[in-house]
Amino acid sequence: MRTGLTVTTPTARRARAALPALALLALLGLWYRLLAPATVNGDGIGYLKQVTSSGLSPGHPLYVPLLRLAAKPWAGRPPLGLAGPLQGLSVVAALLALGLFFDLARRRVGSGRALFATFLLGGTHAFSRAAQELEVYAPATLCCVATLWALARASDDRRPRLFAALAALFAALAALLHLTLVLLAPAVLLTLVRAAPPGRRLARALFVVGIGTLAFLAPLAWLLHRHGVADLPGAAAWLRGADHGIPYPLTLAAPLIAGWGLAKSLLFVPYVYEASLLRVGLLTAAAVAAWGVLLWRASRSPRPEAPPLDRVLSLAWVVPLAAFGTLFYPSDTERWLFLLPVLILWLARAASPVAWGVAVAVTVANLVLGWPAAFDRRDLDRAARVDAAVRTGDLVVSPGHGWDELIGLSRRAPPTRVALIHLVGDARRLAPALVTLRARITDVARSGGAIYVARLDDRSDPRGFKELSWAGLPPDGFARFFAAWRPRPTGIPGLSQLDPTRLPSPHAP
Repeated sequence: MRTGLTVTTPTARRARAALPALALLALLGLWYRLLAPATVNGDGIGYLKQVTSSGLSPGHPLYVPLLRLAAKPWAGRPPLGLAGPLQGLSVVAALLALGLFFDLARRRVGSGRALFATFLLGGTHAFSRAAQELEVYAPATLCCVATLWALARASDDRRPRLFAALAALFAALAALLHLTLVLLAPAVLLTLVRAAPPGRRLARALFVVGIGTLAFLAPLAWLLHRHGVADLPGAAAWLRGADHGIPYPLTLAAPLIAGWGLAKSLLFVPYVYEASLLRVGLLTAAAVAAWGVLLWRASRSPRPEAPPLDRVLSLAWVVPLAAFGTLFYPSDTERWLFLLPVLILWLARAASPVAWGVAVAVTVANLVLGWPAAFDRRDLDRAARVDAAVRTGDLVVSPGHGWDELIGLSRRAPPTRVALIHLVGDARRLAPALVTLRARITDVARSGGAIYVARLDDRSDPRGFKELSWAGLPPDGFARFFAAWRPRPTGIPGLSQLDPTRLPSPHAP
């Protein structure tokens, strides 16, 4: 018999609550895909080269095999032709991460605050940048959020063993994508052991360690075997290459630089070489102010009966990653990306008209500030002009880390390319890298190939030159090294040609 009353089930209520989140994900997905930078950044260039070869990335051993799998439908394209499809992998991973984050936040703080936290996370510069680039960070963030989601479920679900296993598995996958994320192990172990009944904690610890270790070591051993690494010393030496051979020069300013990196993980702030000091200062102040307003609103909000995350889990997650971020390229937003889900979940109770205003302003600002990069093809056009001028047997030398690394990516049979900063990283010292470079130049000259140098004296872009100076070669030293070969302009901006009949000076730097 009908009573005229509508009965709303919990499932129906959850479905209705998810509709705004789905609409939000759709809008963010359009932003990430349509306004992605037109060019490919340095790490993305390296991945494109590895996808079309047999290489692996020591710091991200699972990522290149994942890219090769995703690239199969487009096999046969030159590397640059794979950039768009593979960037789509980042978009999908980012949207899945936001979906899991919304579900986690909904369970901990309610649907309204969860929508605010998801919108804030998705609109941050660090997260949106990860979603828009051909980089490991979006898939790694997905595994981080999945780990956090499983840890929370293991503490309050009827199936703790299932979610404990999932947490260990997701954490292992995160570490295989980004080796830094082995630092999640203390948070995973502490959380799951504390959630177990007192008499079961040792068993839970052994269970978690066993699954996590097996899920990490078995794929890693298989990948290393396929890569030709057959013993532990070889594996250790290969994995040490994760630092690119260029150690970051630590100074007393590292904590201050780390604070700047964390601030601009929320709002895009360019580096000083990319914009005026005034613009960098104003955007930095805006980023700090945005963080300050969010923290202020969170402190003024009524405290919930239960915290959004266990405090021990939060500290065990944040402290190791923050320490690493301070010690290794602290100005990069990637260092702080993996902390954002935890930090923003704690800020979820800041949800208010003022906090929503800040979140909207930050998202719009990041969209507007990132808009020019979506249409800036200057670096691609420079590299394409070089590709049209050189032959397959030629050699193109460059400092690296700039537009010069795009050279050859639009061709299926590229010239030989040598970025000096990569040689320094492989040798871990400048002197043997220069010996190798002289030998490469000599070999190509003997074979009849032309020899070119890109960015011989690039005063507008410090990328590559900055890292070479850390290794002992000042910016003008790069140009001096090639002086004996009498470089001459080619008519292509940024490209010089060497005289292969000249001999290098034994006293060149």
